[in-house]
Formats: sequence, C-alpha cells, structure tokens
Amino acid sequence: TTATATTTTPAQPQPQRLTFDLLELMMDILEKETGFESIITTHTAYEVFAQKIPQLFSIFPAKQAKHSNSTTTTTAKQIISDVYNYWMHKRSKLKRPLFRRFWPVTST
Repeated sequence: TTATATTTTPAQPQPQRLTFDLLELMMDILEKETGFESIITTHTAYEVFAQKIPQLFSIFPAKQAKHSNSTTTTTAKQIISDVYNYWMHKRSKLKRPLFRRFWPVTST
C-alpha cells in the first residue's frame, strides 16, 4: 500500500450572504420610511438601518479590513447600497411605491 501525504491549508472564511428575510426587512423599512414622502437618501437609509437593524453591522463589518481581500469581504455599507439601489430600481420600474397602501387613492 502507498501512503499519500495530504497538506492542509487554512480554511477560507465563507463570505456572509444577505438572507431573504433580512432583504425583505430592509425593503420593508425603506418603504415605510419613505411612505408618501419623497425618496430617502442612501445616507438616511444607512442611519435608519443602523438604528432599526443593528445586527446588520455584526453580520457584515462596518468597514473593509485593511488586510482582507476586497473580493471576499462584503461590508454593511455595500449591502445597504446594493439593497437601496435594488429598491430604487423596483420603485422606478413600478413608478409608484411598492406597498399598495402608499398608492394614490383612485376614484371608484
């Protein structure tokens, strides 16, 4: 029998992924914060998420670590920006709020 040597390499940390539930919560917050008013800014969205979903910043780091590879680490700011842009695209495509309760009242 022949013995084979195996080398072990340190495991790469798996990048965190945004769950569907968290995406849904973030979209819900964006809609409710905007409501009938004008669209909130990304800066405002960041502040609202920091207040209403503090665990977002424990799942995703607030800043990119200097020594980490930028392709594997996703920051909270990137997640917020991506979700915000996705939400804006959906609203623009629909040409009204995503929540029906914020749609203009029509005559019957």
